[in-house]
Amino acid sequence: MDDGFNKIEFKGKLNNNSTEHGILTKMKLMDNRFGGFLQDVQAIPKNAGKGDYNGDGKTEYAWVINAETDGDRCKDVCECFVTFSNKSVPNFKVGKNCVTGYIKNEGDLNDNGIDDLYINSHGFNSTWSGVYVYTNRNENWVDLVKRFSYWGGGGITDFIQKDDMQKSHVIITEYGFEDSKIISKSVAVK
Repeated sequence: MDDGFNKIEFKGKLNNNSTEHGILTKMKLMDNRFGGFLQDVQAIPKNAGKGDYNGDGKTEYAWVINAETDGDRCKDVCECFVTFSNKSVPNFKVGKNCVTGYIKNEGDLNDNGIDDLYINSHGFNSTWSGVYVYTNRNENWVDLVKRFSYWGGGGITDFIQKDDMQKSHVIITEYGFEDSKIISKSVAVK
């Protein structure tokens, strides 16, 4: 699938003095040849999830904007946001108490023609993190499944997948405490 972007690799500082490494989209470079070379260019981080997030058949990129921190605490509130290379796809806030997060395209789990997003959100100093899976319904990002937990030492890499036995169902693998043990279990959800 062609994403329609002209890409250049970039490592350095943007006009806002933030250090970025990733792919830049050449959206308005011609207008900025004199004086403001990277002024209106959007940085797409290397860890961005590539997919079709609005059902138009074209590729977009999605990534997490982490909470602003001051060492070992959030500067204001611990909130992460997901943003997209295509500005017609609505941005959204990731659950609660998100300091950092990463994103993964899970494909179209619910057969609505739009790729769904897995977001692993982390707090401070913990091997536990919250896993969110979102779907785009009527231009709003909503939970596809209820938030579940992930323990960093568990070795599982595929937390959610389509349930081939039941249409519009997924199998999630999560961790929980039972009898003072960390356990993993798979559950079919709608």
